[in-house]
Amino acid sequence: MTVALVVAVLVAVLAVVGLLVQRRRLADCRTEVAGMELRVQSADVAVQEAREAASTAEEQARSQAAAHEAVARAAGEQRVELSSSEERRLQVEAELDRRLEDVAKVREELEAATSGTARAEEAVEAERARGLELSAALSAAEQRAAEGEDAVRRGEEARAALLRRLDELQARAAASPTGPPVQAFAGDTSAAVDASWRLLLARVERQWASSVGAGPDERGVVGSPPDEQLHQAVARELERLREEVGLHTEVTRTGAMDGVHPMLVLLAAGELAALVAPYSERVAVELGDRLVVVGEGWEPEPAAGDDLRASISDTGLEGEVVSSEATVRIVLGPHQPAPAASS
Repeated sequence: MTVALVVAVLVAVLAVVGLLVQRRRLADCRTEVAGMELRVQSADVAVQEAREAASTAEEQARSQAAAHEAVARAAGEQRVELSSSEERRLQVEAELDRRLEDVAKVREELEAATSGTARAEEAVEAERARGLELSAALSAAEQRAAEGEDAVRRGEEARAALLRRLDELQARAAASPTGPPVQAFAGDTSAAVDASWRLLLARVERQWASSVGAGPDERGVVGSPPDEQLHQAVARELERLREEVGLHTEVTRTGAMDGVHPMLVLLAAGELAALVAPYSERVAVELGDRLVVVGEGWEPEPAAGDDLRASISDTGLEGEVVSSEATVRIVLGPHQPAPAASS
């Protein structure tokens, strides 16, 4: 009896234990089912989110297989899209490589262009500097040309004035024959002659200053002995001719003309140089025991020699005119005493 009771108790205990085990397993199954249900719900949500765009009226209770199929389909589409994306990535990388190569080429071209631009800018600066130099040289040349044209114009005007003066002298000589030779002031020291000398020097100085543009403080003839004053006055007359006619001039002094007043020498030198200048390229005057006027590059008109001889006659001095192909030489001096007759 007792054994049976014990056995019954053991059986009951085992049944209870089995029941507890079954309950535990059932709870575990329920937990697993709940987990599976949660996973199914998550899958349903994923499927629903994946198929929202296709249809909002699909059944909420689609089977796990349909969900798997949808997931598989979505995965396949994603693989296709991924494959397409990979192809596009490769294409983009290839395009990027080509663009990088193009950029490298453009950079090289840009560097070459920059270097070329720098050289071009240097060349432009050099050309600009040469242009400025040429412009300055051109301006200077134009200024010199203008000055030369002005000098030529003044020379032509002076030449025309001298030619008019020659015409007047020729007309005067034709109208009034030359009278007997005048005395050359030998030994004349009167106040009138001295005053005439000073007035003549003042006129020469004034005409010289006006012609060469001398300042008010510049003097053409300074105080000195008459021979030195004569030299200075003849030099001023030749400088005036040089400015007005545009020829080369020169004056030298080797001595003095005995018995002849410097005023007559100055008037003769100025008149003869003025007669020679229009037809010469260079005029030289020598002051000594005789007055010598030389014209080089001599190309006279037919009446020029007659005018020179008439002027020599007007001085009352002894003189001669010697002309060659391109030179004329006028020599004036006091009359030489006649040689004594031999017995």
